[in-house]
Amino acid sequence: LPVNDRPVIGRLDQTRCVEFNDDGTYSTADWQLDERLFRINGGVDFIDVNEDTVFTVMPDRLWIADVDSEETNVRAMHVLQCAGPCGSLSPDPQVGCCLEEQPGCKPICDKAKLAAGPPSEVLVEFKAERGKVSFFAPPTRPRLPGLTALRNLTMADIKSPSSETWPCEDEDACLRNQSRVWVRGRITEIQQALRWGYLTYIGPPFENGDDTLSVWCSDQGYSDLELDRSLAASASVPIDIVAINNAPIVQFPGGLGCQCDTSLGDCTCENVPPLLYTKGEECYNDWMKFSFLDPWPAGEAIKCDSKELSAVPNQRDTYQNFPELSRQLSVSDVDLFETPFGNITFEIVIGRPNAGDFQITRIFSTVTFYQWYDSDLLLHLQMRGPPRDINIILGRLFYNARDDYSGPAPFLVTVSDNNNYGICTPPENRDPYRCARSFCRNRASGTRLQQNYICGTPAYSESSLITFLPGASGECSDVRASVDDANNPGRVTLDADFRSLERGATTDRFITAAWSSPWSCLACGYYNPATRSVVDSPEGNPSIPGLTRARVDLVVGGAPACKMTTCTECNAAPISSSGPHGDGCGWCPSFCGGRGKCMIGRGKPIFETCLPDRETGLSYRQCRAPTLNLPLVISSVVLAFLFSGVALYVIARWIQRRHGSVLVYIRKKRFDITYTGRKLNLLPPETASWREFFYLIFFALLMALIFSGAFTSPGGPFYFQQEVYLDELTSIRMDLDNCNLRFLPTRLFPFPTNAINAIKIRFAYPVDPEITLETDTCSPATTFKLDNQRDPARKYTDFYCNVQILIPDRLVVPTVTINAIGNNVTTVRSGPMDEDTRDFGLEFGSNEFVMTGERMVSRIENVSAKHLKYDVLHGSLLATNITLTPFATFNSLDADMVVTTDRQTTVNFWQKTGNLVCLSAATAYIDSSCREVCDFIPRDGGATETVVQDPREIDRFYRRNAERAGNLSYTWNERDYSSEAEDDDAQASQSTEGGGPKRRVLQASAAAAAGTCPGPIVPDCMKEDCSLIDSDLCRCRQTCDIVPAAELNFNNVSGIEGTCNNVGQCCREICGGYSRADLFPFPRTVRCGLCQDQATCSPPTCGTWTPGNLEQQWWFTSRSGQISVSVLDLRTDPTPLHSYRGSTPATNVEVTPDFSYADKVALDELFHAGGKNAPAKIDWMWLRPYGPGAPPRTLGSFAWVSSIRFVVLPDYFLRVVSNGKLNPLKGAATAGLRPGYCPPVLKDGDPRMNRRIITLYQTFIDTIKDFPTPPKPLPDGTLIVWVPVKGSTQQFVLDSSTNQFGLKVIDQWSGDGPVLYTIVLLTVVVPLILSTVLILAGFYVGKKVLKDYRVSKLEEENTLLDIWTQARMEGLSEQDAMDQDEIPSAKVEEMRARTSFFYLVDTETGAAGAA
Repeated sequence: LPVNDRPVIGRLDQTRCVEFNDDGTYSTADWQLDERLFRINGGVDFIDVNEDTVFTVMPDRLWIADVDSEETNVRAMHVLQCAGPCGSLSPDPQVGCCLEEQPGCKPICDKAKLAAGPPSEVLVEFKAERGKVSFFAPPTRPRLPGLTALRNLTMADIKSPSSETWPCEDEDACLRNQSRVWVRGRITEIQQALRWGYLTYIGPPFENGDDTLSVWCSDQGYSDLELDRSLAASASVPIDIVAINNAPIVQFPGGLGCQCDTSLGDCTCENVPPLLYTKGEECYNDWMKFSFLDPWPAGEAIKCDSKELSAVPNQRDTYQNFPELSRQLSVSDVDLFETPFGNITFEIVIGRPNAGDFQITRIFSTVTFYQWYDSDLLLHLQMRGPPRDINIILGRLFYNARDDYSGPAPFLVTVSDNNNYGICTPPENRDPYRCARSFCRNRASGTRLQQNYICGTPAYSESSLITFLPGASGECSDVRASVDDANNPGRVTLDADFRSLERGATTDRFITAAWSSPWSCLACGYYNPATRSVVDSPEGNPSIPGLTRARVDLVVGGAPACKMTTCTECNAAPISSSGPHGDGCGWCPSFCGGRGKCMIGRGKPIFETCLPDRETGLSYRQCRAPTLNLPLVISSVVLAFLFSGVALYVIARWIQRRHGSVLVYIRKKRFDITYTGRKLNLLPPETASWREFFYLIFFALLMALIFSGAFTSPGGPFYFQQEVYLDELTSIRMDLDNCNLRFLPTRLFPFPTNAINAIKIRFAYPVDPEITLETDTCSPATTFKLDNQRDPARKYTDFYCNVQILIPDRLVVPTVTINAIGNNVTTVRSGPMDEDTRDFGLEFGSNEFVMTGERMVSRIENVSAKHLKYDVLHGSLLATNITLTPFATFNSLDADMVVTTDRQTTVNFWQKTGNLVCLSAATAYIDSSCREVCDFIPRDGGATETVVQDPREIDRFYRRNAERAGNLSYTWNERDYSSEAEDDDAQASQSTEGGGPKRRVLQASAAAAAGTCPGPIVPDCMKEDCSLIDSDLCRCRQTCDIVPAAELNFNNVSGIEGTCNNVGQCCREICGGYSRADLFPFPRTVRCGLCQDQATCSPPTCGTWTPGNLEQQWWFTSRSGQISVSVLDLRTDPTPLHSYRGSTPATNVEVTPDFSYADKVALDELFHAGGKNAPAKIDWMWLRPYGPGAPPRTLGSFAWVSSIRFVVLPDYFLRVVSNGKLNPLKGAATAGLRPGYCPPVLKDGDPRMNRRIITLYQTFIDTIKDFPTPPKPLPDGTLIVWVPVKGSTQQFVLDSSTNQFGLKVIDQWSGDGPVLYTIVLLTVVVPLILSTVLILAGFYVGKKVLKDYRVSKLEEENTLLDIWTQARMEGLSEQDAMDQDEIPSAKVEEMRARTSFFYLVDTETGAAGAA
């Protein structure tokens, strides 16, 4: 009769067996891999799992078997007293019956009813002492309906007879994350669930150490003859929860900062204002003043201008709507208590140079303090000690803002737990692996079998063929035991066919379906608590210190100017409230539709405009309308009239007494004024022509008005018809259509603009009713939108849009969002790269700088912000010297993005086509973006499956001997298993190659090989009946291996060929997703600065950073645009390393540039339109390359010229000599580099720029001549030249000795040889000389005529003397007579003054007056 056997709990493992031949012979060389059940050895079969990690327990760690649980039909034949005439206890009335009225049968019939089939279910309990267990189908596996989740209705243990269970209404709640899970079902269902990874374990949150997974299984008496006496088994699996270092948690005043989605490369920043500090506010110790009131050492002796305003965080009424700003700065660590005397390192840095310092009122002996200035003059304060003491000190921290600094001064906080506490670090992007800490050999086999088992029998040796050894009778050996090699203690040496195991466990990747995972970062090694190190681990995953960064945003500023909220308070404010440039405050009642605003300026606003309010009529500094006091007005008028009459009477009487009459007095004053004016040459003489004087004055005034533009209406690209002054705002958003936007410093403009302490925005655009500027400047979130509603055909005809944002130096710029709308390009420019903006930059502090839209070209430099965002579809970005920007996201469709910085940066980049990424740094660590990604292909729908399985397949070595001989025949689910004793051997074949070991492999059936099976054929997975072999590998191959790459699409990745692993996962080599690089500005910098001995290393080669956690976190995403990032310290100028397209960093990277295909086509259409070899009607064509590494326009440009004379002869010369007729007709073309150069940005004077210019010249020549085929030569006489901004034009000349092109200056005038020079001389110089001679001759003749005229006039006026004078001269001597006869020199000078060239003209025309 059958005997009830106890369930068995152990673990399945692969072992070797040999097959006995019919004649009793065998060969140990022909061994096979076979699966057997072993007892759990707690010393080596334990589970190690990372803290807070879900571990899937597979059969290699835990297996449950019951050899007779499927023999219920056999049992039913021996319960005939209850089975009745049908002979079966099945609850199905069609096949069975149960006599409940028969004495003793009622309990048996009840059990049969509870079972899903014949009473064959087992009850299993999974229990974790500290962690949580789950027994649920993974996402890629079906739900097994034969399993029933139970709950205990009593307080008694489920093992107790007094316990009572009942099916769970909510299976999810009963089977997920529970300390205990109870499941009832057939043993085949339980085993299939274990094979599919239903059982998972996770440790308690943030805890590590030892735990135990306990398993209890009861057959519930179903295997007993009377279905009454139940047998149970229990086992436990030790679990080692490996400590993973958790980073410290920092609480700080302010919001959560920027949160970044690492899968999308997008960051979102919380909009919380910064802390506000007033410059000059400080706290310090004054022991002299407080020596008695607050003495040392218990006292603080702190003296503050305002203690609440200097504390960190400080307290202000403006923080009421933002409770986050009052959050105390503190630090905590969930696993620090696990290390005795565990300390942390807390460092706080003032993020701007010379911005202030800290004051601590009291210190502890348990905390060590360090303070220093780095090379950037940033103040560092570092504290090392217990978190509790550091938190107390942080509560007594004060910030002293310097009185000569204003602007942002963020506190950059870094906290390191000094590796307290962690054992190892989980590796990233690594496949799961198997921990084989033991080897399972037949130690009782004897010498002949060489530790092999016998296939198909449970025996240990050939002498025990008939001996039955139940499952889990033996256990596997520890690999660390010294077995064979006495000279190498701790080493196990096995034959080469099996494995050689070094001391420690093996780590096998590419796991099979029977292997549990994921194992901990110990990588199958062992942790030594004494040395706090992992031994025998091939992975090398040391624990790294936990590092957390935080940023406390704050702004230092002076006292606000004219910030009163009421009219009366504003007008009465003292002059000191109006700032350094104001003379008082005044209320503008018309601001923002009558809301009003207090402005700077007493008589009128200095920086703004205040118009009278249309509704109330109130003007500037008017709080209410003036009332009309009629009696006062009348009395004032009467008094004024009386006073005026008295005054006029007194004056008239005085004039009469002195001058006789008023008329005489007026005449006298008129004469005095005329006389004095002529004496001072302010009025013309009496003989002057007043008409000519009037004409001259009128003509002069007319010319002045014409040239002053008084007769022209204002307009044009640089007429800014709208200006907005913004002194109270939190953000600016601009929606611009084809605009040029520039950030400019206010110091470039005259007063009062250069004195403002806020932002001023100016707009210039055409005056057109279809072009409007929509603004909202009345709220702190200011918006502007330039709306162009013109017809698309003329939308951008004669259109211009210039926007200037004027910013004072050191002003904290609010959040600025620039959105490019429309189909044309919007440009953004800011920085010191231009002559008028030297030393200018944008300081956003705790705010964001966002650029989004369709088409945008941005050139920015010297920018710092909390978050810099560039999210543009088309265009380009060149951003240099981007510093102190902790977060940045750059996203584009095809825009090239070039960014440089001098701060250490973690760069996450994903260039989706071609990996066109250039990385430059003094030290670079780059992780490849290509990796094998294995994952289960999601199943369609959520259908369940019923397991149909040979009950002997689970534990086939431990069946009854009679059963193996075929003495028993039974059916299950209408399938006959009696003739399938060797079904698995029929599905697998054995092959021998060169006498080596035989291993089972899946092979296609003959029908499949012949191609006669209907439907798709899965190689090595087809049975003889053309059905699919039910295994993880074959299931996967059906949806992965045989699927074309173009159709294989899951996890949002398509077009990549897949290959299945033994787990059933589809593995693909994906070069996508975000790669990561840690870039440092200084050479020889270690990747993990905190992993070094901090006592023996110093910045910048080591410090407070860990891999992937550098000072700046940037993301770059682009589909086809090129990405370039450079991290270099400009002061030390280190030798950079470059990596292009994932290459190993090197000092030189060779990139052969080319133009994009679209630009090549455009050049071909331009140069070869209609089959021609040159542009039509164009003599001078600018060729401007753009893209990474292209020469900037500020350096120079290429130009194709139809003749060298346009280069030799300057434009101004041709314009003068031909009135512009000989000037060349010019055009322009652009060409984008693809690929571009690496690195793209070079220093001024770098010799590599000349080599790039020559290379691009050759690229232009090759493109114009050879694209597309056939080649088309350039016309004779045409050439491509380089036109620098400074210096002479240069041509490209081939050096015959080196066969390399070089640059040669083209001399002006003589650069085309003597022929052109001679022609210029003959056509220009000779006529110029002749005209000069004629002009000089005419001047000489005119001068002689004027001299003769003056002599004749002098003689005419001075030869007639009166008689008395003539008589007197006759009495004089000859000499005296000659002296008297000469014309005086005064007369001669007078004649010269009276006569001129214009006087001769007047004489000839009769308009000259008397001489």
